[in-house]
Amino acid sequence: MLSKTSRVSFLLNSTQFCQQSLHLKVHRTVSKTFINRALQYFANNDITDLNFEFTPLSDEHFEAAADVLPKGLAQLNLNGCREISERTIMIIGKQCQKLNRLELYWNCRITDFAMKKLASSCKDLEYVNLSGCKYLSDQTVVALCENCPQIRHLNLTRMPKVTEKVFKNIAESLSQLTYLNLYADADLSDNSFRALAQSPFGKLTFLDFCGCKHITDQSVIALTDRYKELTYLNLTWCISLTDKAIVEGVAKHLTKLNLLSLFGIVTITDQSMEAMLTSPIRETLETLDINGCREITQKSEEELKGLFPKLRVVVFHS
Repeated sequence: MLSKTSRVSFLLNSTQFCQQSLHLKVHRTVSKTFINRALQYFANNDITDLNFEFTPLSDEHFEAAADVLPKGLAQLNLNGCREISERTIMIIGKQCQKLNRLELYWNCRITDFAMKKLASSCKDLEYVNLSGCKYLSDQTVVALCENCPQIRHLNLTRMPKVTEKVFKNIAESLSQLTYLNLYADADLSDNSFRALAQSPFGKLTFLDFCGCKHITDQSVIALTDRYKELTYLNLTWCISLTDKAIVEGVAKHLTKLNLLSLFGIVTITDQSMEAMLTSPIRETLETLDINGCREITQKSEEELKGLFPKLRVVVFHS
């Protein structure tokens, strides 16, 4: 057994503390009481941010630390913590009700039941990353919409159980939403995007629809008309789209776009390029990916940068 001095030394070498933020740096198994001891050691520092990203923590670590989790915790990063389940989420919802940022990327054990409980307790959430949480469904999204109206950042990447049914909730409830990521949610119907375009708020600046194969021209036109402040629009592999989406939507309505990816849309032609070159986005685009758009006359990187003055990146999707 390690001496007290050795335990403190290991704790300090395994954590990084800076300005109320505690970051666990170990990537090997630690004792079940490690988090408890770390939080007690820094208890006088008013911790508001815990970062446990890609660490081998389990429910047992959080159960042992439940009583010392900071009541004022605002940010919690559990990205890649694949061994935690609803047991941990229930503890967090009970003990850390001031959370405004929660990251749960790549967790395949968390359930709707736990997330609904958390949403009902942590009503100040503004930033939610559920990317890759493949067992969460519409129930979780609806609970967030109903309980956490201040959400501005919502990442629903690779969540196959999320359906068109929730997009009316998102559009009507999340008045502060500026970021929505639906990357690789390939089975979403076009009704999802039509509902999103009916939002009374119109604050979105970031939309990622990569792989959303059912989105149509009319939905892109409606979305770009509704969200004129868009700076990021990823339409990679949105294979139902044609020139109409760009000519009557993107080029017509958007004036601040920094990133546009049309990668892999084989029906896009020079007509779209011509529309973009006569629109305000000619002066704002910094990233433009038209690779795989085989009906567009191929241009070198230098030629593209000559056409779009601020262009820096021509390969976005790879």
